[in-house]
Amino acid sequence: MHRRVPAPSPIWVGRQSELGRLQAMLEQLPVALVYGVGGVGKSTLVYALAAGRRGGPVVYDSVSPGEPLAALVDDARRQLARGAVPEALDDEERLLDLAGRLDEHGALWVLDDLHRLDEASRTRLVDVLGRELRSGRFVATSRELVPMLGGTADRFELKLGGLDERSAQALWANLDTLYGPSSGFDVAWARSRGNPFHLRRAHAGGVHEEDPSAAAIHALSPDQRLIATVLALSAFDMNVKLLERLLPEPRARAALRGLVVQLILEVDGSGRCMLHDIHRDALLASLSPEERKEHHARLATMLSEAELDPVVRVRERCRHLCACGRFEEAGRLLLESGAELIRLGVASELFRGFEAIPPEHRTPEIIHARARTLARLLDVRRAHEELLRLEVSTVREPLDIKASLAHVAMLAGDLAAAEHHARAVLEDPRATDALRMRTGTVFALTRTYRGFGDEARAFIDAAERTATLPAHLGFLRFTRAFTFWLDERNSEAVEAMGSARAVARDAPPTFRASVLGPMFYAGILSSAGRFERAGELLKQTESLVRHEQDPRLRVSWHAMHAMFLHERGERAAALSELRGLEDAFHRSGELLGELWARAWIGRERMLLGQCAEAERLLKETDALARERGILGVCAAIERSRREDPLVRLREERVEAPHPEKRGEVTRARAISALLSVAAGNAGAARAAIESVRATALGTDYGLDRAIVALAESLAARLAGHGDAEREARQRAEAEASTASVDPGLLERLSDALGATRLVTANGRAMLAGHVIVDARRHELRYPGHVVPLKQRPVLRKLLYALANRPGVVLPKELLVEQTWNKPYEPPVHDNLLWVNVCRLRELVSGSGMTLEREESGYQLRVPEQFVYIAPGRAD
Repeated sequence: MHRRVPAPSPIWVGRQSELGRLQAMLEQLPVALVYGVGGVGKSTLVYALAAGRRGGPVVYDSVSPGEPLAALVDDARRQLARGAVPEALDDEERLLDLAGRLDEHGALWVLDDLHRLDEASRTRLVDVLGRELRSGRFVATSRELVPMLGGTADRFELKLGGLDERSAQALWANLDTLYGPSSGFDVAWARSRGNPFHLRRAHAGGVHEEDPSAAAIHALSPDQRLIATVLALSAFDMNVKLLERLLPEPRARAALRGLVVQLILEVDGSGRCMLHDIHRDALLASLSPEERKEHHARLATMLSEAELDPVVRVRERCRHLCACGRFEEAGRLLLESGAELIRLGVASELFRGFEAIPPEHRTPEIIHARARTLARLLDVRRAHEELLRLEVSTVREPLDIKASLAHVAMLAGDLAAAEHHARAVLEDPRATDALRMRTGTVFALTRTYRGFGDEARAFIDAAERTATLPAHLGFLRFTRAFTFWLDERNSEAVEAMGSARAVARDAPPTFRASVLGPMFYAGILSSAGRFERAGELLKQTESLVRHEQDPRLRVSWHAMHAMFLHERGERAAALSELRGLEDAFHRSGELLGELWARAWIGRERMLLGQCAEAERLLKETDALARERGILGVCAAIERSRREDPLVRLREERVEAPHPEKRGEVTRARAISALLSVAAGNAGAARAAIESVRATALGTDYGLDRAIVALAESLAARLAGHGDAEREARQRAEAEASTASVDPGLLERLSDALGATRLVTANGRAMLAGHVIVDARRHELRYPGHVVPLKQRPVLRKLLYALANRPGVVLPKELLVEQTWNKPYEPPVHDNLLWVNVCRLRELVSGSGMTLEREESGYQLRVPEQFVYIAPGRAD
């Protein structure tokens, strides 16, 4: 419900100068504080400001004693949204969202009694809004000045004191006109020091009292005192119609009139009754504990039918019920209202209601609901602890508790417990179909995270055979797709997701399914390189998630967005998103999500060349995952380690990447450039280098540019071009430094290639050899042929010895030593050497190479375009 700003008093005088200053300064600064002692007219001044405002909307609230910052800010957010708002994870997110909404609408937020917030909360509120607001404005009244933090944005501070004597006389004259003449201005002026409230009280007859407020309260009739006390205990200004229910007619109207005449109450044009804080304090001080309980109970009943914001109504009824000791009723109210509060985006409000019930009065149902609310608010750690302490046998619906335990235990990383509780539900004949589906999903995901994805999918297959509802069947197929995705079996995930979506079309739509389905489909499509459709789905769901109250949906969206960025090769952005997820999961105690995020952070750092930090993180994560039995994460960690460029180079892994995945394509071609140089394949090296230059643009690809510059440096060295080698090496180092690549990584990549030495027919230059003897990869290559040598150890050693010195007759002693590592003995080795030379001659026939026998030994004659790649240090 939208709370209107109260109208300024019709006898408001003497503050035009202050109003003008306030209006002028708000043109320049986003935040203003009006402060001073009680009764000087702070509220009336800001009401006048709001009444004269032109432009955006005005929202209003006043701080109730003990009210938390979260509730206050959420109320303002809902007023601006005129409905539900997304649940915020903490006060910082809450305040940033409020600032954005104030800016979006060009709105003014008027807040009364800021001093009632604790000092840390009011300081944070003023600081964040001062920093963040642009077109929005915030004005607050306070009896105290709010401290300024270091670096806090400027704000306008207006201290109100008493009226000057001339203005005080004008106020007195207006009161004479309104209520009839009254003597004693001189005494009132002396005692009040120009305080407008005390002047008005003096005009009403309290001039001779040392404490006019206490005297006025003492003089109230029982009916008047009842209405005033109810208002004093209420956290908001109540409407005349609501207050009239306290008494039969005409007593209610008579009592209200008397309170207005005595200036205890003010009633604005909308019928809202306002009690000044000075009177509120006096009334509350006069109540006995029994009277307080009686009035709290009365308010709890009255508010059940009041036309209020549903959140405020539940909050206030719960507060009054707890204040009079009716905790069981408060608990029932919260349980009945929980679904609506969550729908409105105030799960935090629901949790505060549960917190207000003392632990000894919390039923098992309350503890269960409280734990589920904590999990919804991403406080998995506390939710898990609460559920573990709950005695399941005392609950009316024990299977619900076990299902919740299974889910929360899985998120907390206690997979053995999650599986145990899930099995208990699935094996119980009392479990409903809906509960089986919900728990079956937890069971399948738990098995997948434990490293048994195939078993999980077999369980889903069996469950599908008994599913009767399209919604249940679709959800099971969706779960299968998700297990494939967790195992990074991407093509199978896409196929399974397509099947799930086909079935889901026949199921009744639910909001959660309509968001989760497309969201996870976007992540799965990204893994298959279908970025256009994935981007459309993410954009579609982002707008829904932004205005949805479920924090878990928002976290899931960010996880899929991180995967989208990763697969599209936006490495730095993906890393940033993943680090935010890791932090959110860590703060919530959601170990499963934290370990998953860390596995992918390690992968992203490997791709960026920050391999030392990546390995440190992955080693630590792997140890924790193995300790908890989360072997699915361990498998993801191993896949992340394989993105280390050194690993890829040593494995000579140049897999064919998906053509739409720019990151994979670029890295594969950069590694290929290095390998091609090492293999003496100048043409392939040049093609790979040019391809990388075309795609390795931006800060995400500094390591790729460094790798191809290193390849150019090595090629220049092999070709004997010293200047070009040095220039390319300097470019490689500069690219690596700018991209924050690990110091020494390029050197290690160079070493991994070995001290490669190329021997050519003319002994001078690196050629695009038509005939290549590659002692690193153990193969002979010539146009149209690749002859493997790995399984021919004797022939390859003999060939390498001859190819190392083409055209030179090598003595038999040397050939025997290098082939068999033994001293030459003619009776033993002559025939053996001749037989193997014959076999080798047959092996190289067609390549253009020939073996010739001389009296002292053998020589290898080679064509002009011949290259021999000698083994390096790594072999």
